[in-house]
Amino acid sequence: RARQEKIHSHDPAHLFTHMLVPLSGEKDSWQALELGLRLAWREEAHLLGLHIVPNKNDRNSADVKAIQQRFEKNCHDVGLPGEMAVDVGSIVPTICKHARLSDLVIIHLAHPPNEHPIMRAESGIRKLIQQSPRPLLTIPRVPEKLERLLVAYNNSPRAREALYAAAYFAGRWEVPLYVLTVAEPGKINPKIINHARYYLRSRQIPATFIQKKGQISGVILETQTEQQCNLIFMGGYSKPPLIDVVLSSPLDQVLRESQVPVLICR
Repeated sequence: RARQEKIHSHDPAHLFTHMLVPLSGEKDSWQALELGLRLAWREEAHLLGLHIVPNKNDRNSADVKAIQQRFEKNCHDVGLPGEMAVDVGSIVPTICKHARLSDLVIIHLAHPPNEHPIMRAESGIRKLIQQSPRPLLTIPRVPEKLERLLVAYNNSPRAREALYAAAYFAGRWEVPLYVLTVAEPGKINPKIINHARYYLRSRQIPATFIQKKGQISGVILETQTEQQCNLIFMGGYSKPPLIDVVLSSPLDQVLRESQVPVLICR
């Protein structure tokens, strides 16, 4: 029933009350559920599982039932409310349809955007990032802990959303937050960080501010390693899709190389 009606009330103490976890049933895809269970437990959230099949005849197959049973058992074992849906359709549109009833989409990153422009244009994860109505948490592998957060910040609307999400988690979990601004040579603008400083000060959230020069994605990955951060927050694609495909986005390279989850805000 939770999937049939929009939640009109939202608990102000919890930013993410409903989390959507698409599951393919492949071994690595269960990493998304593993991290989803941990996040949902900390957030006191409701997990919404989703498995997508190509046609109606597959909905009642033994494989699908096994996925449903495993999802329900995992939720039950940690004492969390969970609901599993099986839907028919194309992967990206179907995930986006169900995402409207959630606050966060958690997905295993099986195929990051390719370096080649033509293959990158066909990337399913790129299409999902562009079309998803909700923030997207991509998981290359499950970290042991989520205790140090890094947000890449350039004062764009999407970066501000990433800052707000990172600040929420840092404040709620009481973990260190690192705010990184990257300036290309000759383009240093000290005013960029002012909004972040003011916002975090107003929320009484301590943070370490880091300013560096260089190639954006490389600096983000370098800083994540240096500060041993377990979770990266970034804004989504900011350029028109065709330009982003041709030039590639810093987000693409981060998704290709990061060994920790990346939470992407629209």
